[in-house]
Amino acid sequence: MEGLRFNINNHIGVRLTPKGFARWKANDDAILPKEFQRPLSYYEDQQDANGYVRFCLWMFMQTFGPHIYMGMKETYFESNEIVIPSVYFE
Repeated sequence: MEGLRFNINNHIGVRLTPKGFARWKANDDAILPKEFQRPLSYYEDQQDANGYVRFCLWMFMQTFGPHIYMGMKETYFESNEIVIPSVYFE
């Protein structure tokens, strides 16, 4: 099949909403022992200067996939967009 081949181990960028940061933390809290859980500010501090957070595609799907569905009232990331870095187009 023709098209861009994108390994799910490659990174994407996404601008998370406040609900997105809370969902990311809740996902981690569900698997981490209490003593290893981090404050919400840890997750918010992962943004770059343009407000993007970098995820491996598989981690993004694992974290947000079960909570995304057609017709959902709130979004976890701005404009429902992910960015594939241009390095993958070269």
